[in-house]
This record gives sequence, structure tokens and C-alpha cells, in this order.
Amino acid sequence: MPPSNLSISKIVQSAVTVGPNPNQTGPIGPATPANGAITTGTAVLPGTFLTYRVTVTNNGPSDVSNIRVTDVAFGSLRLLPGRVLGVKYISVNPVLPSGATFTCAAPTGVNPSNNPQGNGGSLVCTAPLLSANAPNNVAAIDITVFIDPATKASLVNTATFDATLNNFNRPVSGSTTLTTPVAPTSDLGCRQNVCSRPGHRRHGVRLHDHHDQQRPERRADGDARRYRSCFPADQGYPDHTG
Repeated sequence: MPPSNLSISKIVQSAVTVGPNPNQTGPIGPATPANGAITTGTAVLPGTFLTYRVTVTNNGPSDVSNIRVTDVAFGSLRLLPGRVLGVKYISVNPVLPSGATFTCAAPTGVNPSNNPQGNGGSLVCTAPLLSANAPNNVAAIDITVFIDPATKASLVNTATFDATLNNFNRPVSGSTTLTTPVAPTSDLGCRQNVCSRPGHRRHGVRLHDHHDQQRPERRADGDARRYRSCFPADQGYPDHTG
């Protein structure tokens, strides 16, 4: 029985990076080898959108039917209650022209009770048939995700497929894994407060800092002081009024 040459690959089609072109929209390679794994060479910024392109190719010898592609998003449970880091599925779109028409269900595997951010989970897309004859032997989908601002670990995204090899009624399957590094960011967020007299502060702009403290800076306009309050960035901004 001849082997199947059905394969799946993945690439970061667009993302915001820390390179000299922070609004990069072109592919960020390398792509994964067919049914293989690889790490991209460019880090992406947390708090931004990223689009994966998943491509299924049928190099014969037979058409395949009942194709199912499952994409598993990176998600990791943090020690803080109700805080799951990673990426959240935003949208999925077919890449045209396409040799197969994929239909995608809503993401699953996200528990709102401990994951209100909606990060992680999996996405399943199905298609009835993919030809073995070019140019109709290639089908691709673009999957857009949002990278949680507090995410620091590399994004490990796996896509798998299973299908049936026509004429032989034989199941075929494969998988690919793409690891994308995340650019380092500060663990702390800061807010600047202006105090014009004892017991009175009005909030100002949000800052970023690497110091876990509150310190005053005397201003030239009398007794007004500017305070900078720092705290873990993923816990929100504390209220210092009163």
C-alpha cells in the first residue's frame, strides 16, 4: 500500500516584534518542516496580536477526505488564582485560493471559572476533501491570537491533522509544532501620583519601572510631590486615594 504524503506546516504569518521594524507584518520564519518542529528566530511582543498560518499539503498518491485540523494554543496556569497566561484565540480565516474549504468551530477547552482571560484551549477545523492534484492540493488557514501582556515564556503552538486516504480507506495523521520566543518585559507596572498637600493625591499617568517601592520627588512648585507606586503588572493598578 503506497504511503501518504499528506503533511502539515506552520509559520508566524504576522506579528509585532522587537526588531528594527516593530510593525512587521510579513512572515517571520522559519516555517516548520512538513510534520516537524522548529523555533522561530524572532521574539514577539506580549500584549499584541499574532497570526499563525497553518498549511496542509497533499502530495498524493490519492485524494484525502474527512480532514480535521486541530490547533492547540499555548496556555499555562500561573500561581495567582484565576490567571492563565499564553494566547487567546481571536479569529480564523481561510487563505484563498484554497484546495479545501475549512469550517472551524468555536475554541474549546477554556474554563471561565479559573481562566477569565480565555487564554489557551484548542481550535478544530474540518474539510470534506483535498485533492492530490496541483494546484488544488494545498489548503491553508490563518489563525489570529492575542498574546497575554503578562506572558513571558515562549509560545509553543501545535497543529495536528487526521484524514482518510481515499481508494484505500486508510487513516493518516501528522503534527507540527512551532515555538515562538516572547520578548522580555518588566515584572512591574507603576503609576505616578501627584500630592499637593498632605492626605491629598490625584492620580496621574501610568509608568513602567523595575523598582518595587513608592518614593517621593520634590517638585519646584511648592509642597507638591510626585509619588511613583510600583506593583506586579498583572495584578492591576492599586488605589492609593484617601
